[in-house]
Amino acid sequence: MTHEEALRQIKDLAVQLSKLRAETASDKSNLGLLLGVLYALARAMVLRFEDRTGAALPHDYPNELSDISMSIGRGALPQDGQWLAGFYFNSALQRLSAIYHRTLRVLNNAEGSRRSAPQLARDAIAKKLLPQDKLVAFLVVQDEINRLKHVSDSVLVNRPVDIALAVMAAKEAVFLLNLTRNRGDA
Repeated sequence: MTHEEALRQIKDLAVQLSKLRAETASDKSNLGLLLGVLYALARAMVLRFEDRTGAALPHDYPNELSDISMSIGRGALPQDGQWLAGFYFNSALQRLSAIYHRTLRVLNNAEGSRRSAPQLARDAIAKKLLPQDKLVAFLVVQDEINRLKHVSDSVLVNRPVDIALAVMAAKEAVFLLNLTRNRGDA
C-alpha cells in the first residue's frame, strides 16, 4: 500500500468518525483515542514512514538517537525524519491496542475486568457479539505491542505490522467503536 493510498483510507475513516456523536463517557474517551490513532497514522504517512526494524535499522542509529536527544534537550523538537515517522506509527499501534482492549471490555460488559484483550476477543466471538473476521489485524497488532512492551531489545526483527495492516487495524477499531457505542458509561 502506498503512503497516498493509506492516507486516503485514513481520511475516509476520519470522515466516518466525524459523523459519530459520543453520548457516554466511554464513547467520548474511545472516540478521542481512536481519533489519535488516525492522526498518528496520518502523520506517519505524511512523514513517509518506512519500516526500519531488523536489518533495515541503520548502523549509525545510536548516533541518530543521540542527535535527536540533544536536539530535544535544546528545545529543537524533530519536525521530520524516519525516527519521527516511526514514533507516530508506533504511537498509533499502541493506541490501537488500547482501543481494542477498551471496546472489547464494553462489548463483553466486562468493565474493570483483568482479562487480556485476546481473551476478551475470544469471549466476544464465542458469545456471537463479534464476527472473527473483524479481528484479523487486531491479533497481529496486539502481539506486536506486547513484544514492544515485554521484549527488552524491542527492535522487532521481521515486524509483521506494516502500513496496510495498520490501516486495516484502524478500520477494525472503527467497526468495534460503532458496535460498542452507547453500551456502557465508564
